[in-house]
Amino acid sequence: MVDNLLDRSLVDKVYVLVSSPASSPFNERDLNQTDEIMKKLTHVTGDTSDMLEYLQSIDHDVCLTSINFAGISSHSHLIKDLLEEYPVIKKVAIETYVSNNEIFLLDSELLLSNNKVLEKFDCRKPPIQRSKQ
Repeated sequence: MVDNLLDRSLVDKVYVLVSSPASSPFNERDLNQTDEIMKKLTHVTGDTSDMLEYLQSIDHDVCLTSINFAGISSHSHLIKDLLEEYPVIKKVAIETYVSNNEIFLLDSELLLSNNKVLEKFDCRKPPIQRSKQ
């Protein structure tokens, strides 16, 4: 996935989520030490906490890119929180070449103002509870 982001999406930096579910808030991700996993990865800039530090420290606009919607978060309200907290994120690009050969380039202002568009991130629904017999 790292190579796909670098080769197909032409990203400058790659941050990976290695030890937390995509449904967790961004500031709670990767709090556990992940050194073993990170050492095995090449061309990676850091984990989620490193990404948040980077977003906090810059003064230029960025486009956040992921291979699928759940690659950033599987809950739309977390995306909204992220965009509100880090206004340097002006665009969100979602590459879905594997599943349907598309790329979505979403404006952050549109995501913040249009819940219908934001709902694309609510992509992992819980399984249907079957009756017990």
